[in-house]
Amino acid sequence: DGQAVTTFDAASADDLPTTPAGAAATWVVSVLGAATPPTAADIEEHFAASYLATTPVATTQQALAEARSGGPYEMVGFEDGGDVLLLSLDSAAGPRVAIGIEVDTQGDLTAFSLTQVRTIPTIASVTDLDKALEGTSTDTAYLLARIDGSGAGCQAPVIASNADTTMPVGRLADLYVLGAVASAIDNGDLDGEEPLTLTQSLVAPGPG
Repeated sequence: DGQAVTTFDAASADDLPTTPAGAAATWVVSVLGAATPPTAADIEEHFAASYLATTPVATTQQALAEARSGGPYEMVGFEDGGDVLLLSLDSAAGPRVAIGIEVDTQGDLTAFSLTQVRTIPTIASVTDLDKALEGTSTDTAYLLARIDGSGAGCQAPVIASNADTTMPVGRLADLYVLGAVASAIDNGDLDGEEPLTLTQSLVAPGPG
């Protein structure tokens, strides 16, 4: 609805707003810290019928039970938009958790999501970089090599993983274009200050 979203720090549920989404978030936080999981009656009381029509009570109970097992949690902050709220919690058992909440005019939950958020590792050495990249995905390929600036190009790889595996190029193709433009400017073949008029003939077909 175009409502402004504001970001806040928060140390406890007492810091959550009194907006409809804030009240729902307060209940969710209480569930995550409770000694016993929510009952079916609890779910039916706090979730809208439209939500439960597509996500059964038992499924919602299971999701909250799994979330509870990741605690205890320490609240980090939230983004509040009145009827929507994004809550960030640090978990003692793993990565940070982001909880998305949306409520209807009655304050009942119409949307609920819980996502683990990877923290950005501190990279102080090549070993740190290798370790961080290894944990990203089984579909990751990378190669790190040094360029000595003498014009000899890349030297022997420093680290590599699946470097010979063919991977989808995706937006990495932009880097090749950028490299070609930079080389052309360095060689004097292209003026980096010259305006470029984008015409339809220059637009490649397809999405994006």
